[in-house]
Amino acid sequence: MPDVGLLALQPIEADGWYTFRLVFASGIVLVCLENGVSMSDGNTHKLVGAGAGAVFAGFRAKEQKDHHWCAEVAGGALGGYIAGQLPDLLEPAISSWHRDVAHSYSAGGGIIALGNALAAFVAACRENAEKCEAIPMEQQGDKFVPVAVDPFSKFLLDLFALLWRLAAGFANGLAAGYISHLALDAVTPRSIPLLTSAGQRRVAAAQRARCAKLRAGKK
Repeated sequence: MPDVGLLALQPIEADGWYTFRLVFASGIVLVCLENGVSMSDGNTHKLVGAGAGAVFAGFRAKEQKDHHWCAEVAGGALGGYIAGQLPDLLEPAISSWHRDVAHSYSAGGGIIALGNALAAFVAACRENAEKCEAIPMEQQGDKFVPVAVDPFSKFLLDLFALLWRLAAGFANGLAAGYISHLALDAVTPRSIPLLTSAGQRRVAAAQRARCAKLRAGKK
């Protein structure tokens, strides 16, 4: 390693920033870094979102038959996987200050407030699935007997029933996956805004300006 003349590294913490005073033989250089900024990466959001979606969908489908429960859990995992990335797709994670309305507590509260609408949609999906699974009957004399269904039609009915079950779980998974993303971001040092991060960005700009003045004063 070449000798760059570094004589000392002196860390100074102030106002949530670390200012490192690098003492070289030729002079002093100040380097300002933010203290404790960390973010969950995309893979973490995907995995946690998928897990949250599967668990929530499974909980909401706890009274369904076993194979129906499995279909909804699978849909929930898929929905959670997608929604776990959605906030960062809406507001790309180019820095820890990217979190705005889509990353806010208000967005999470809005999803929770739509709980009744979500439950109604899930119930409609299950009702449509049951219609596809129902055995058609016809009256013969004084009794009803099953109607013969050709194999292809039976295949289509079973497929649509499965898709409706997946859709029910998918909807629950979307909600849980999105909330999981907000929860992970909320526990980082930067956290998430109540509605918008405009105020936080102004604070960050002021801190960067202060750091720039420190640097300029040591030139």
